[in-house]
Formats: sequence, structure tokens, C-alpha cells
Amino acid sequence: MKTILAAIAALTLTAGTAFGQTIPLMQVFEFHIDVDLQHPSTNQMAQLQSIQNGPVQNLIQFNTDTGETTVQYSGQVRESGISGFDQGAIFDVQGAGNFQPDGQGGFIANLDLTSSIGGNFQLPLAGTINPLNFNLAGGPVTAPNTPAGPILITGHRLTPEPGSLVLLGLGAAAVMGTRRRKAA
Repeated sequence: MKTILAAIAALTLTAGTAFGQTIPLMQVFEFHIDVDLQHPSTNQMAQLQSIQNGPVQNLIQFNTDTGETTVQYSGQVRESGISGFDQGAIFDVQGAGNFQPDGQGGFIANLDLTSSIGGNFQLPLAGTINPLNFNLAGGPVTAPNTPAGPILITGHRLTPEPGSLVLLGLGAAAVMGTRRRKAA
């Protein structure tokens, strides 16, 4: 159900944009995250990913009226050589921030996040809302309060959850089919 709601929200935005309308609404997306970490003194690495059906539902919200955004997700340590980031460990991340246009058709988002495995940290992201695609902006970011001490976030990618993409595609095909029937 949540995937269907995310697809409807995305289709609503697409339809409104196509007709030149400004739609003041809260855009909600399910997403997938890949994170790369590196210990600055040992150069050990870790890879983290968001997971479906974790303790926290994976959602990001963009309020197009205020420029505010909130994010929450559950994740799992997929691979790790960093002490305190045990392979298979489940964690959650929650926080909020703001986003603004970057002048090139995309957005810059600045988030203040809290991770159950990595403490508090700030995360600058750059990308697009529609389609949802954000990456780490400006190079590595330090998460200062992890069990292993300061850790560098060297990569962070936020993309739509694959199930949402399938539903969005099916919804777009249905809309196109309806328009063709009306034209005929």
C-alpha cells in the first residue's frame, strides 16, 4: 500500500508539472540508500544499505512550500572492516533538514541526521526530486560520534525503491493508454 501511495504522489507531481501547474504539496517517496564508509586512520571500509521491512519505514518527505525535508530509514551493515560496524547489524536513521534549488534544475539538501549506529551527523546531498536521485555533495563528510571514532562517509546515494519504479512505470503506461483511447 505504501508503495502505491508513493507512486500516486509521484504521478500527481508529474501530471501537474506537465500542465504547467504549481502543486504545493508534501511529496513522499520510498527509497533505497547505499552508503560507503571509511575509517580515516586505518582506511578500513564498510558498506551500508537501506532495508525494506526494518524497524523504521523508509520514507523521505519534501515540503515544496517550505523547503523542509524529513527522512527516516532502516539499514543494515552489508560489509565491514570497521570496528563497531558489525556485518549484518541493523540500524535506523532519522532526521530533518532543508532543500533549495541549485540553479541547474536540481536541489541541494542539508540534513541533520541521527543514526543508531553512527550518532549525529550532517549530510549534504545534491540531486533531483523527480526522479528521486541524490548523491553526497562536496566530498567526504565526517560522522564524528561513531563506536569507532570519527568515520568518513565517502559515498551516499538515495534512489527510488525498486518497487516504486515498477508501479510508477505501470501508472505512466495506464495514463498513456487512457489518453490514446480518448484521442481515437
